[in-house]
Amino acid sequence: MPTNLADSIIVVSDLPKTPVQFAYRQSFYHSEEYLKAQAHPCRRSYWLLDHLQRDILGNIHFDLTGDTAVSHSQAPFGSFNGLELNQDQLLQLLQYLEEDLKTNGISQITFNHPSSIYGGEAWLGLLVDHDYECTPLINHHLEVDSVKFIQKIHRMEQRKLAKAKDLEFITYVDRAPEIYDFVALCREKKHQSLSLDKETFVNSVAANVRNFLLSGVQYQGTLIAAMVTVRVYPEIWYNFYPAHHPRFDKVSPLVFLTQQLYQTAFAQGVKILDLGTSYANEQPLPGLISFKERLGGIASTKWICRKQSL
Repeated sequence: MPTNLADSIIVVSDLPKTPVQFAYRQSFYHSEEYLKAQAHPCRRSYWLLDHLQRDILGNIHFDLTGDTAVSHSQAPFGSFNGLELNQDQLLQLLQYLEEDLKTNGISQITFNHPSSIYGGEAWLGLLVDHDYECTPLINHHLEVDSVKFIQKIHRMEQRKLAKAKDLEFITYVDRAPEIYDFVALCREKKHQSLSLDKETFVNSVAANVRNFLLSGVQYQGTLIAAMVTVRVYPEIWYNFYPAHHPRFDKVSPLVFLTQQLYQTAFAQGVKILDLGTSYANEQPLPGLISFKERLGGIASTKWICRKQSL
């Protein structure tokens, strides 16, 4: 049932069948195209709609498991995506979400709030002020500009680039299963797991080819490093699942791979390469954090906000 939020703004669980338009730039992770490719069995979505102007003002999606709702569990970040509404409207929205989820058997809510490079400060402040326990995670990104990548990185990584003359940068279109298997094998050697199962990952890539860039590094025809890049916005790309074969630690092919992605991003007008967080089960990975810093990564903060009892 539509619920009045303020004046002409209502909250709906399904988009109306009549034509509407987005009054903001939608994050790829909040798009119907991405969500349809996810395999979560129980999801609840909320859309803010100006029913007079026929404008969509914002959206948020929750994956429900037992008594817990996560926004959302199969993406690096979720939280509210939309116009910067005023504090009264945001508060009414939050209160409505909590009440509606509670009536659906939910007692715990988690917001995977994005890094500050994506905005959303007003929503984060609202959660902090209304009894959510917010945990900060270090995030890193590269500013993509006319400054060459090699000038931004530490001398240690510059030396590794000098050893990369025999490496070949490649991009894939239809080899998502191979990339997934390679990354999974590399993670297994480090006793780490992947956040997405293979079927979900492959389906997501297949359904959203224009938003995924699969890239890798080959040495003498053998894949030795890989990365998955998501076009969250035209000017922000998100890199995740970086992996390389441990036999090539001394060469560090991920430095070469990041350089090639940086150059590709610059050619396409991208402003930010989001390198993501460096955690396993919310525990920091010091080696990965140091590596991203040596790549010239700029630190920002991503937040996980939880309320344990509604």
